[in-house]
Amino acid sequence: MPQPLRPCPRVLPGTPNHRSVTQPEIPVPPQRDTAQHDRGAQWRAERSADVGGGRGVLGQDPDEAQELLHSWTAQLSTRAQAAADLSERVAALAASATGADGAIRVTVAASGALTDLRMDDRVQRMRGSELASIIMATVARAQAGLTDQVIVAVHDTVGIDSETGRTVADTFAKRFPKPADEQPDRWERGTSSGW
Repeated sequence: MPQPLRPCPRVLPGTPNHRSVTQPEIPVPPQRDTAQHDRGAQWRAERSADVGGGRGVLGQDPDEAQELLHSWTAQLSTRAQAAADLSERVAALAASATGADGAIRVTVAASGALTDLRMDDRVQRMRGSELASIIMATVARAQAGLTDQVIVAVHDTVGIDSETGRTVADTFAKRFPKPADEQPDRWERGTSSGW
């Protein structure tokens, strides 16, 4: 536990009337337990001797160590390139969906943001609340389509079994889940009034 600072009276030259000025006493940190430090170093030395049959982690053969380092570097480069490819593919994704028996078509970007909305004249016969509901459901279906595309991109680049692949796929699945009601809206079921 740190010791509290205690004032230490000192007379500083050049102060008026050489009054006593107090300065804080600087605590000295406790000495390091060198015996405990030495035990840790000894354990690490024994452990490194155990790895690789007494040859250490990379072995004693410099050629073998260099080959291992080149292999690790190549693997890291391959993984980094695959991750960069995945990032580019995901950024370029877009998905579309239709609603109201094709009267409404939406397109969303990889972020899920609506980038295009097209409606034909049939939507003029709909009430505003119906139209809004169908548009929102269609956007949700388009966003869910992004998740399917991301899974394909993950599979083709980093692999669905990799930590990166699982993380990216899970993030999109949570962000853009399949709509709970996969039933088509009433316009798509053929109960529309004269469409």
